[in-house]
Amino acid sequence: MEQVLQVGDQSWDLPWQPKRTVQMDDVVGTWEIYIESPDGTVFEPTMKISKNGNEYKSVYTSMQGQVLDVRDCASRTTRSSSPCQQISTATH
Repeated sequence: MEQVLQVGDQSWDLPWQPKRTVQMDDVVGTWEIYIESPDGTVFEPTMKISKNGNEYKSVYTSMQGQVLDVRDCASRTTRSSSPCQQISTATH
C-alpha cells in the first residue's frame, strides 16, 4: 500500500503498512466523552473501562447519573454510528 505525502508542490510516494497501535490495556480507565448532536446539544457522559484478569468491563454513566453496562464494543473510525451494539441497565 502506498501513501502520498505532499508538501507544497512536492510529493513522495511512501510505503505504508497500517498496524493496530492501541491495545485493550491502553484504554483501561475513565473516559470523558463529548457528544454534540445535530441540533447543537452537548452531552458529556463518562465511560469507565476496567480489567479483571483477562476480562474487560465497561460502564457508561450519563450526565443524569444513569449507569449502564456496555457490552460488545468495537472501535470504529466513523462518527456516524455508535460503537456499541448492546447497552443494558447496570445492576450495581
